[in-house]
Formats: sequence, C-alpha cells, structure tokens
Amino acid sequence: MPLLTLSENNPREIIDKIAWEKIPSYPEHGGNPSSLAKAFDVRVEKLVDFSASLNGFGIPSVIKPIMEHWQDALSHYPEPESKSFIQKLSSNLEVPSGQLLACNGSTELIHLLPRIWPRGTSVLSVVPCFSEYSRAFRSYRIPVQTFHYDFQNNHSNTFNQLKHSIKSLPSLGGIIIGHPASPMGMLWNPTEICELKSLCATKNIFFVVDETFIEFAGMEYSSWDENYIFSKHIVIRSLTKLYSIPGIRLGYGVMVPQWKSLIESRQVPWSVNSLAQQIGTAVLDDSTFVSSSREFLLREKSYLVEQLKTIGGIKVFPSDANFLLFKLETEDQTFPKRFFLSLLKKGIVIRCCQNFEGMNPSFFRIMVRDREDNSLLISNIQDIMNEEGY
Repeated sequence: MPLLTLSENNPREIIDKIAWEKIPSYPEHGGNPSSLAKAFDVRVEKLVDFSASLNGFGIPSVIKPIMEHWQDALSHYPEPESKSFIQKLSSNLEVPSGQLLACNGSTELIHLLPRIWPRGTSVLSVVPCFSEYSRAFRSYRIPVQTFHYDFQNNHSNTFNQLKHSIKSLPSLGGIIIGHPASPMGMLWNPTEICELKSLCATKNIFFVVDETFIEFAGMEYSSWDENYIFSKHIVIRSLTKLYSIPGIRLGYGVMVPQWKSLIESRQVPWSVNSLAQQIGTAVLDDSTFVSSSREFLLREKSYLVEQLKTIGGIKVFPSDANFLLFKLETEDQTFPKRFFLSLLKKGIVIRCCQNFEGMNPSFFRIMVRDREDNSLLISNIQDIMNEEGY
C-alpha cells in the first residue's frame, strides 16, 4: 500500500500538478519529515529521512543514562556560561577556555554576530551556504553581498575572483565561508584558508568560518590555528551534527577573548539549558565515538558514491562531510519535482537544494545513513531513473 494518497492511474500526471509550495521541507532546512507527513498524509514513522545532515552512525551510548535521569538535570538552573562544558571542551581541543563560547546551537551564534558587526559595513557571504547567515544579518538591516562560488568548474579562477571581491568591495565588515560548506561538503585547502585569513587581517575585517561539519573531515583541517591567531577570526561549530542531537541545541564558537566577552554580554542568560550542558560534557568523554563515526562514514559514503555513479543521468560531487550533493542532468524542468515526490511516495525524504543561492531544483543533498537505508535509496533512485528512460 503506497504511503501517499496519490492516484495510481497516472502518478506522473498527478505529481506534476503538485505545487512546490506544498512541500514544507523546501523553504529553509532539511530534517522536517513531520511537516511532510502532515502535508501528504504520510505515516511519519515509515519515512526514511535523508534530508537532515546528521551522523548516520547514531547517538553516543553515553547519552542514554543521562536521558533516564533527565529530571535531575532540569530541576536546577543551568551553569552560567556553561563552565563545566567549556572546561571539558577546552581540554579536548587544547584551546584556552577564554577563547570558547557555548551557544544554544550554532544558530544562536550566527544570530549574535550582527550585534558585534561594525556599523555602516556589509557582510560578504560565499554561497551556496547555510541560509541563516543572510537571514541573521538582514534582520539587523546589515547589507548582505553574496559571492557565488563556482564549485562545478574552474576552482582556481573562482578563488582569485573571490580575493578580488574582498579587496575591492567598499565598506566591507567581513566575510563568511563554510568549511566544509553545505550543501557541497568540500573543504577549502589550507593554502586558501591562509590566504583568506591574511587578506582579512590586512583589511582588518572579520573572517567567519562555519565548521559545523569539520569533525567528519578531521579536526586537523580546522581553520583555527593556535600558532597564528588573527583577532577577527571567528569559528562556528556544533555538536548537533556529529552526535546526532539536533533537539538538544548545543554549539560553540572559537574566538579571541575580546569577541567572546562582547558576544557573551549580548546572550540571553542561561542560553544553554542544563540537559544540553550535561550531554555535551558527557559526549566529549566518549573517546572512541568520533573515530568509529569516521570509519562508518568513509565506508558508507564510498558505497553511495560508487552506486550513484553507476546510475545514468546523475552527477555526484566529491564531499568531505557526512552528506553528498548530486545533480540530475536533465533538461526536463518538471523532472526534479517528479523525482523528489516519487521518492517521497516510496517513503524516502531527500533535501532539494533549490533554495540555496546559486542552485536550482536539479540539485539534491543526501545524508549518509547505514547500509540498509543507503541500499534502499539507491534501489529506488535506480528504479525512478529507469522509468524515466535514463
């Protein structure tokens, strides 16, 4: 029995008539299967969600005993400034606690950045990237300029154009890059990071680096270097992705004490709740989880890449993160919608990337899940592409 209440007489015709606007996962973020279930009368417990960018390896086992005694955590006010969590984080990262700021998810820090941005300046966002940056700065009426990074073609030429933009834009307060960026998942190389950092230091502007997926690539690729601390370099990270705890809302920033103190003074009191503080401290003690997650990711991502490359009409892009970006190579403008809804009809949710600046409905992002789910996805994509004649 199909999950969706669509006519079986001519499903292609029915799917073509469904407006994109009815798909609630499209406007901003992935990981919203409950809204899809409500919109399309789908049994949400049957959906396999590839749209979120979480760790397919699962949740650390150290979280379970905390959740069994969650009432203990919630019966007290959180620690001010999340001191125990920050101390543990400082020890793990070998970064002084005075350079670390705990936040209610990385999104809180994103929305605090405009409050320290130099007045009368703009921000340059390298896109495609997380949409919350533009939303945060525009909500404070700070001009947002975008640089469209051509990740499909001439990389070196595009990087030179980016440097030229940074040098030539008037009243620029800083730039924002993803490392790796969603939805592409590719790291900047160390030379590029050094050049951007040096250029921003010369111009005395902020260099904001979103590293919410850096653990999947390896912390050795981080843009933060204790041997060279540029005062306006701010790194944004999250525990949500690596530990698969999006409901907990826990992230942190790395920056010099000057900016930490200023941003902290603009946070609401008890920004990070007690349960998040306990869980954050506990997962940092799990020394084997990260290495096991990376082994799982490398194995399953390789499988997905190899399988997708065998399917006609699909171009898959390299990724250093826990997700993959692929593109439907078609001139049929109606096909991406049919493709998405055909998978949804089979109980599979993927992330359409049309709302990422610089992308169109032909681009899709998928989370790397376990072999059973990944095989299910591949099998259904193959069936759909075969039905469409690819």
